[in-house]
Amino acid sequence: MKQLVLTLALAAGLTLPVAAQSMGSVNANAPKVTTAIEFADGAKLTVTYKALNFGQGSWLERAKSERARNMYNQNAKENPCGSVSVSKDMVVAGTQIAAGEYGLHFMFGDDGTPMAMLSTTDKEGNAQMQQFPLKLEAMESHSQRLAISISAGEKDGTCVIALQFGKLGMKCTGTTAAAGGEKGDGKGADQGKEKVSDK
Repeated sequence: MKQLVLTLALAAGLTLPVAAQSMGSVNANAPKVTTAIEFADGAKLTVTYKALNFGQGSWLERAKSERARNMYNQNAKENPCGSVSVSKDMVVAGTQIAAGEYGLHFMFGDDGTPMAMLSTTDKEGNAQMQQFPLKLEAMESHSQRLAISISAGEKDGTCVIALQFGKLGMKCTGTTAAAGGEKGDGKGADQGKEKVSDK
């Protein structure tokens, strides 16, 4: 279960159309949803996102064209569809996430792989993005809107983050430091951070 939404995310397929992330007409009245979990050691994970409408799923075609991907990613970078708050360091999908506040974005990799991105600003004021490739699978149910949920894991200090959009979805695990969460091997998510160009 070393795969990432929210999550996290959250959230997703999670790769949302340009019109969706920029809050086009189909999503003008999309409700805002917050899902959260608080652990015994005080660590808290909160994901807030717009429950964007799946529409007809035409956004899937965007991954096939480099030009469409670039346009989509630029829009998604400038218009996060949610936020993630982590009160203490955690490991999500095998990747360390430092305590802090993040913007939540869904974008495409150069090869068309859908990714969840967490954006923040470092001490020097440079924009940073941490990326999590999403390993989406076909789901039995259909979710007309983006759905992200966080539930308690079987062990103390752990949680399960589920994401679904249309008939594609996935789950990943989150672990607090108190529960022994350590930086993973990177197989479930890209653990690198990259600076975001202002261009």
